[in-house]
Amino acid sequence: MAPPKQRSKVCKNCRYVFVPQQPDVFCPCCGQENSEQLVSLGRFIMDFINQYVAFDSKIAKTLFSLIVKPGFLSREYCAGKVVSYILPLRVYLLMSLVYFTIFAAKIASFVDKTSDVLKMETPSFADTTSSPLLNLKDSILLENDVEPNALVFSPNAKINFKRAITLADKYPLTQTIDSLKAEYPFLQESLLMSTVVKQGVKLYQTRGKDLVHYFLGAIPVMMLLLMPLLALFYKLLYIRRKRYFIEHLTFFLHYHAFVYVMLSFYILIWGFNGQWLSYLVFVITIYLLLAMKKMYEQSWLKTGLKQLIFMLFGYPLFISVYLLFTLVVSFLLF
Repeated sequence: MAPPKQRSKVCKNCRYVFVPQQPDVFCPCCGQENSEQLVSLGRFIMDFINQYVAFDSKIAKTLFSLIVKPGFLSREYCAGKVVSYILPLRVYLLMSLVYFTIFAAKIASFVDKTSDVLKMETPSFADTTSSPLLNLKDSILLENDVEPNALVFSPNAKINFKRAITLADKYPLTQTIDSLKAEYPFLQESLLMSTVVKQGVKLYQTRGKDLVHYFLGAIPVMMLLLMPLLALFYKLLYIRRKRYFIEHLTFFLHYHAFVYVMLSFYILIWGFNGQWLSYLVFVITIYLLLAMKKMYEQSWLKTGLKQLIFMLFGYPLFISVYLLFTLVVSFLLF
């Protein structure tokens, strides 16, 4: 017979003080078992197994409902059933991590090979320009002839494009920018113009490789940050239903989690081969229709019309804003 456990007078977790004669097997505040002893190895292992099995069963249950029952998870969560499934944001992040890891690995390999080929095959302006290269200390003596190949920022802010490329071919980034600032004083006066020129030189010197890698890293982050735009569009689309904004956001978190699952399988099986792409588009389109019908409980006619409006106007606008915003942020920060 195992000896009785020694009980503590104070909860080890939340510091609750037990009152005399009060049941002290578990803390009434936080629910933790009350014991003076250290956690045993057996208890440590059992706690780990219980947590893992519970989380694993939630994953299986959530993924099954996500794939097989369009709109079901969103409806359940909005109805208050929070504990039974993985939270919408967590399942989105999980599927997003899986998909973008696969996508980035596939496309990064392609970009690396393409970039190496461009470096070997693309001739530089330094090899083709008719004027000899000057030392940096003499570059400020060069006439600032900006026509006809000029980068124009404003009427009084122009840079000779060939001159910038010539310097970029011969010198590292920092020296190239310092020379351009010496030749074009307006670059020292405007942080934005200086940043644009600096990033442009870096883009040319790396043949876009660094920008692509940064862009791939920014894609999932920007998708999550701009997801509320889709929820806002549906808030307007279903304005008479008086749904909360968070309900629309939950719907799109689940929908995009499903899309990431489909895209992950597609890339793993067919890569970037577009042979079966039309079938993938058909599947996620039908899934969206069924999910909308389940979530918003309107007639098939209204649901179909609203999906058509969304597919023709809402989603293309979102993708355009998303890609443009991601590209601009990536260009300025890479």
